[in-house]
Amino acid sequence: MERLRHTLLYIVEKKTLLFCIWTAFLFRMLAAFFSRGIAFGYEHYVYLENAQELLSGQTSLSEFLYGGDNSFIQHGYSLLYLGVNWVTLFVGEFFGIFDPRSKMFVIRLVHALASLLMVYYSYRIVRLFSTRKVGLAVGLSVAVLWIEPFISVRNFAENVSAILLLAGFYRLAKYDPQKFKFADDLFTGFLMAIGFSVSYHSGIFILGVFISMIIRGSHKRAMYFLLGAFVSVMSFEGLVGSVLFHEPFYMLTEYVQTVASGRLSTTGSSNYYMYISILILMFLFPWGVVAFYGFIRSWKKYFMIFFPVCFYILVHYLIPYKQERFMLNILPFYIILEVAGLYNFRRNSAFFVRHKVFSRWVVLSFVIINIPLLLITSTAFMRRPQVKAMLFLSKYRQSVSAIFVDDPGNTSSKSFPPFYFGERLIQYVYNSQPEPDSSIVDSYQNDGDVRHIFSRDYFIGKNDSLLPSYVFFYGDYDLEQRTEEVRKIFPDLTFVEKITPSLCDRTIQYFNTSNLNPPVYIYSTQSE
Repeated sequence: MERLRHTLLYIVEKKTLLFCIWTAFLFRMLAAFFSRGIAFGYEHYVYLENAQELLSGQTSLSEFLYGGDNSFIQHGYSLLYLGVNWVTLFVGEFFGIFDPRSKMFVIRLVHALASLLMVYYSYRIVRLFSTRKVGLAVGLSVAVLWIEPFISVRNFAENVSAILLLAGFYRLAKYDPQKFKFADDLFTGFLMAIGFSVSYHSGIFILGVFISMIIRGSHKRAMYFLLGAFVSVMSFEGLVGSVLFHEPFYMLTEYVQTVASGRLSTTGSSNYYMYISILILMFLFPWGVVAFYGFIRSWKKYFMIFFPVCFYILVHYLIPYKQERFMLNILPFYIILEVAGLYNFRRNSAFFVRHKVFSRWVVLSFVIINIPLLLITSTAFMRRPQVKAMLFLSKYRQSVSAIFVDDPGNTSSKSFPPFYFGERLIQYVYNSQPEPDSSIVDSYQNDGDVRHIFSRDYFIGKNDSLLPSYVFFYGDYDLEQRTEEVRKIFPDLTFVEKITPSLCDRTIQYFNTSNLNPPVYIYSTQSE
């Protein structure tokens, strides 16, 4: 036991970076295998569903881009990151991977391995400014903070962009006057601007880096950096836009217009404390408040990082369109600042010097709380009923072309991800949305393959080819009455399967009642 302890201490002290990366690898593999489902509609439907549709030929590129006003979610998102997911799925199919669950594992695995670079560069950046101990603390925080493995295996463009921002920033920060070449800053600007093409909001951070260079008197370097970024944007946005759409900066323009026109709704709170509260909660309450104090304390020593992060947060407060995911672009930088700032404060504070036991207790208590949360999030199955329902249906994909989602008690029903079905699927959705013209029963709103109908009577007299093969009763409220109403239209309605939400789904719904994750009851419209 003693020998094992000495071996572990040797690895931590002599192979610190390797220790952080292997720790991150362990939990990211755990998340890749077990953290399934859909975390957020954005990360699944935009960059995964659409990539699969393009790959299989279900949707052409022109249909994807010009899908109509109702498909606003397709407008202005990163074509570069969409292409990365397309290539991943293409390679998977090339090697014979066609099962949706296997494809999802490959996607999660690729993202998990790429996120190890985030640990690597976070550690390297800190070591340019501080000691190995601070690097260890930062490296482990990025590796095993309760939320990190979970978001690392998701299709968050912001998380991927953060890797490129870290890589570029590391090149910028390790500046050596004796070895400096202007091409270094050109390439750095080019690299960080690729992150901009992955997530447009990261451009605010890049602008903050440029301004901080000007403030610190590095005017020539700032110009080289800006020129490199300009070349990157011209290449990935201007040139690609001209070739594919005959309009330079097409996707970027679409995104700006979409945000400005209000077509993207604000899902997050617009309160003045929104983004700060999100960053604080990343380190949990009340430890997050202490960590935020460390962030504030870091401003002088880590100004090169501090200014772009603060600039990014401030500008996002001024932008009307707010979403929590935008903070993922700067999350590793924020972790660097608060951990490093807190470490310096503990070392220089007379109170903490006198009360070392209390200082260690604060850290230890956070670790004790973080570990179970880390295990829970790394194995969370989110939106299980939606995913499992489509996996069940995929067994009959050759004979199923449409389903009916019955949810009259809600104004907005969750759609079921066709990616797990494996083919195009018409989803007739009936909920409590008001009918635009009550005199027209045979009407619906067509949003691609999701068709919102305004009455169950819509199916009366329809051709058999247009009728759904299965009915998904979303939620168990008034279930008996709802089934009887549907049975009037489909006399052979037969119960097949009940799919219950996961523990994670129930927990989220407990704390956020607007995030519905009820059970799904599957009925066949034909007798078995």
